[in-house]
Amino acid sequence: MEQGTAPKPRARATDEGLIRPRIAWAYFVVNLVLVLTLWPVAVLFALVAAVVTYRERRELGFPAIWWTLAVFFFGPLAFLVFVYKRRRPAVAYPPETPPTAAAG
Repeated sequence: MEQGTAPKPRARATDEGLIRPRIAWAYFVVNLVLVLTLWPVAVLFALVAAVVTYRERRELGFPAIWWTLAVFFFGPLAFLVFVYKRRRPAVAYPPETPPTAAAG
């Protein structure tokens, strides 16, 4: 390792419950109501969604800035696209063991 460079800290895992289609649709409906009534609260919701997006992208090792900016500026529409388009790493399952013959 080069002198003066520290290893990059590993990002903490994002709560999977926040990145579900149902949550994204609920955010869309709630944000629509909030924009019409209490727009500062809608801005706070956009900030929270952008942070969730940033953490998810950083955890996976992908560039985080573009999706984060899109979710913050375009709100729930970009978050819906992010939820449906996000890439997850492949899951490697162990090979199955063949069933043993019943002793009898």
